[in-house]
Amino acid sequence: MTVPLSRLLLYRYGPIAWVWRALMIPALAAGAYCAVLATIQLEPILVVVAAPLALPALYLGRVVAVRIERLEDGDLLVRTLLFQRRRLARSDLGAPRLRQFAQGDVGQFYAPRAWIPVRDRLPIYLDLLAHIPDRSAFGNAFRIDKARLPSRDAR
Repeated sequence: MTVPLSRLLLYRYGPIAWVWRALMIPALAAGAYCAVLATIQLEPILVVVAAPLALPALYLGRVVAVRIERLEDGDLLVRTLLFQRRRLARSDLGAPRLRQFAQGDVGQFYAPRAWIPVRDRLPIYLDLLAHIPDRSAFGNAFRIDKARLPSRDAR
């Protein structure tokens, strides 16, 4: 029996993750249904219908982080929307791409986020308005200047 490593919580997305999951499940189910129907009925056009339903949900479900913990050995344990666990060495993380604003129909709005590239793997997407208990530890783990993180008052 192995003894679990001690962990430090760096990031928690919160209840909004369940909203995204609730939206992804029908898309994945519809995509899978179309793919199965395509094979049963030998209708390849149904694969064209299945792809735009399922592929975005599969991609975002694997890159959007919902919980990140730093392990005792310095590695990061990242949990994603699709309940996947990714153990990442800090040395595999690339330079983060931070954005403070997003463009909507009527103009820009405040939506701080970060894309963290990971060597030879899918990136990590972080909503920076999520719960970040220790901003210094979070900033150190992802090489993000603490001053560029939103203040707690921004929520």
